[in-house]
Amino acid sequence: MKMNNTFEISYLGHSCFLIRTINGKNLLVDPWLRTNKSAAIMPEEVHDIDMIAVTHGAWDHLGDAIEICKQNNAHLFCGAEVALHAIDKGIKEENITKMIYGTALTYQNIGIRAIVAHHISMVEYKEQILSGSALSYIFRMEDGTGIYFSGDTCIFSDLKLYSELYPVDIAIIGMDNLPGCPIEMSGEEAALVAKWMDVDVAIPMHYPPDSLEPKKFATTLEKTRVKPVILKPGQVFSYERKSYNGKVKE
Repeated sequence: MKMNNTFEISYLGHSCFLIRTINGKNLLVDPWLRTNKSAAIMPEEVHDIDMIAVTHGAWDHLGDAIEICKQNNAHLFCGAEVALHAIDKGIKEENITKMIYGTALTYQNIGIRAIVAHHISMVEYKEQILSGSALSYIFRMEDGTGIYFSGDTCIFSDLKLYSELYPVDIAIIGMDNLPGCPIEMSGEEAALVAKWMDVDVAIPMHYPPDSLEPKKFATTLEKTRVKPVILKPGQVFSYERKSYNGKVKE
């Protein structure tokens, strides 16, 4: 971990990212690992996690969040229905912050804001199925860098407004889907979101290894100021905001 103005974004597979901040904090997002054949690591290999953000209750997003929370004593940020599910599975209520659209707070000097995602969340709870609203997040790093994390959503024009209200430098955007599942956003649509948000860097996620959507995403962003960064599971992207110097390493 570099203790300077550079922070790192590790892609662990599908929609799971580990953000290591300049002050040494570790934020894990949507950690589906154990049953993900493309995952870079397994849940028991994930250490020193300070906070976990879950966008919604789908198995490929909630994933192994509860197991990782328990083994790291991490703080969980999620919707109310996911919170009830987590409490029922043994997470202490004081280790959970329930989020809903517009909720904004600071935890260990990291800003966390929940915004609208056009999707649904569903989880098991006491032999019932609870539904709720899926979330997207805007994370604000210690140096002011903003990161938009879409989770699952279709394209909608308010994303341009959100970026004007809460400027971001990096957009991590979902596209395509697992085989047999409906697609929420295409590569071209995700590229349009990145242009609306006027980010330095756009990182695609949520697609199978043989997907053509990341290529369409990158092609659509040619001749724009937005730099597409396509990561393979296990790769790490480092970013320094003031003098943008994006690098990818294995």
